[in-house]
Amino acid sequence: MPTGNAESLEALVRAGAARSRSRMLLLILLGIAAAILGLGAALWSWQVQRSSKEAAPKAAAAAASQAIQEVQANQQQAAELLQKGAAQAHAGHYAAADQLYDEALKIEPNSATAFQLKGYLQLRQKNVSAAIPLLEKATALNPLDPWGHYNLALALYRSGDTAAAVDQVRDLLNIAPNFKTTIAQDGQFAKLRKEPAMQQLLAQTQ
Repeated sequence: MPTGNAESLEALVRAGAARSRSRMLLLILLGIAAAILGLGAALWSWQVQRSSKEAAPKAAAAAASQAIQEVQANQQQAAELLQKGAAQAHAGHYAAADQLYDEALKIEPNSATAFQLKGYLQLRQKNVSAAIPLLEKATALNPLDPWGHYNLALALYRSGDTAAAVDQVRDLLNIAPNFKTTIAQDGQFAKLRKEPAMQQLLAQTQ
């Protein structure tokens, strides 16, 4: 083979090898770049998930705190209305008192105090049939409130249901035995105290 041709062939081989190395290097670099991009995407996804997990408890805590504040604000507003209503009732302004109690119940529909005050207001006006369901609702919502049983006993007795009235007094004395003195001194219980069942109950709780 002539020398010139051999040298040309060697040059071509060297050039081809160089191009092969270049392509190989390029492929390696592309692979590294793809790996870096993949790692970056994975890190970003992990960071997003971590941020979401960290944000969820904070959002839940914020929502719970806001809900508690709203409940407290409603309770405060309802309590102020009930206080104003009680003052109106004490002054003899029954219609105004009843309206204030209703406004309180719109804010706090399950307020045992509101039902009790509204029921007692009806009792003071001798609306016994209206007083009983209100006072029953009050005692159902708060069975441990002695005044609910106290007023319900009066309403039931005035309705003619002596047995149910005595039962309410029994529940009352089980909750608050010291109310026996209050019953003994309250003129509203004068007739009920003369009932044999009531006398027996009071004797048993001495």
